[in-house]
Amino acid sequence: MYYSKSLQLIVIFLVAMCMTITLSAQSPYQLNWKKESAYIGTAAITNGLGFYFRDKIPLLTSEEVAILDATAINSFDRIATRKYSANAESASDLLWGSSHLFPLLFLANEKTRTDLGTITALYGEVLFVNGGLS
Repeated sequence: MYYSKSLQLIVIFLVAMCMTITLSAQSPYQLNWKKESAYIGTAAITNGLGFYFRDKIPLLTSEEVAILDATAINSFDRIATRKYSANAESASDLLWGSSHLFPLLFLANEKTRTDLGTITALYGEVLFVNGGLS
């Protein structure tokens, strides 16, 4: 379990860094509604297109999946067709879920708590844009 020990050390290091960062008097977190409206508009369009195309692409049936040929996949990616790990899937889901909670570390620093509304708005924009791109 070398990886879990290393991951724990990295997380502890990142948390310690976030808690010790001092900010200057001027807040680095600022909203510019001209820019923010462009980000939100782009995110809305990409999310809308994503939902539209998601319904247009037919899903593979079990029979279609069963007849897929792994040799038709390029050699670099082919190894992924034979690898599945329930532990890796659980770890991936755990990291994905915890990545959404990671911004709460901004609450650890007293100075960033005053910018909570701005940070929350920026974080929401990031989630919205990311959802549209993926």
